[in-house]
Amino acid sequence: MSISACAELVRQADPDRFSSVIAAPAEKRAALFAVYAFNVEVSRAPWVTDEPMIGKMRLQWWADALDELARGGPARKHEVTDALSQIGTSDLWGQLSQVVETREWDTEPHAFDDWDHLRDYARGTSGQLFLAAGYSIDAPSDGLLEFGTSVGMANIFGAVPELKRRQVSILPSDDPENIAAFAQDERQRLSRAR
Repeated sequence: MSISACAELVRQADPDRFSSVIAAPAEKRAALFAVYAFNVEVSRAPWVTDEPMIGKMRLQWWADALDELARGGPARKHEVTDALSQIGTSDLWGQLSQVVETREWDTEPHAFDDWDHLRDYARGTSGQLFLAAGYSIDAPSDGLLEFGTSVGMANIFGAVPELKRRQVSILPSDDPENIAAFAQDERQRLSRAR
């Protein structure tokens, strides 16, 4: 049941990843749905409140749940933790813990210090998520971190209009030429990672 709940959560909140899981071999889907449902929960945790402390508390809940899973004890009850307990190991929990840790930045969003800082954020969120998803299905890890990082950068650029609507500015520069140069560099990184 927890895997079905994870699939439904991913279907509603992350249709692109849902489609990619449906295209995967049937025996790999449960693990991918569990990892991607975890990502949905963690990525939205800081955004469901205007209070940074509440966002941090929600992320800490997930950090603690992963720690409980890593120690082999019973993890707090949640459909996603139930699903994760069926498919993971301590290596997976460590990879997902890095996603939680990086997401703490979202609790008080502001402009990244520089483009390297922004790229590190994409590596710690999307890059680590791709690595964890690959690990969960025993896929070769070569290039997954870089590919996931580049996908994360594309997602960040795609989110900029919505963030601007919310009056949140995250890009380290407002200069269109600077942004275009960085975006071009990211396109080249994505091509190499593919």
